[in-house]
Amino acid sequence: LRNLRVHPQTGDVYIVDWGLREVVVVRDMKEIARVKAGNGALKMTIDPLTGPLIGNVYVANYDDDTVTVIRGIEGLATLKIGLYPYGIGVNPVNGWVYVSNVNDGTVSVLGYPSAHATSTATNAPTKLPATPITPSGIPTQRSSIRLSFCRSWRLCCC
Repeated sequence: LRNLRVHPQTGDVYIVDWGLREVVVVRDMKEIARVKAGNGALKMTIDPLTGPLIGNVYVANYDDDTVTVIRGIEGLATLKIGLYPYGIGVNPVNGWVYVSNVNDGTVSVLGYPSAHATSTATNAPTKLPATPITPSGIPTQRSSIRLSFCRSWRLCCC
């Protein structure tokens, strides 16, 4: 077992089983599902916001360069991104998912510019394209950007 997260709305516990390439979902101390993940599933994050398209679980799959998207106990999609995704996090303000890709020096961005009720692309980082979503909440486009860090620890886009 490699990683664990608790869903902020449901209280379900998501546990990455690296060896079996699955995410185990636990509710009330009982396993309720196993969802297929990619090879080398290591890290995961959960979008903490609420709404009809929000609350997805995102799993970075290191060995096959993908991110698995899960909602509840259902695997929605496996998305191809950069080389060796490792770090993964969600911006709680706009719901965008950022994935650091170790071997190509990029950050992949899964964007939801209109999914959160309070904003559209106006709150999105300036150099990132808006990413449309399907009715089920799966991103239909992805992008990668190359980032560098300024001396003052601010994030600078190249």
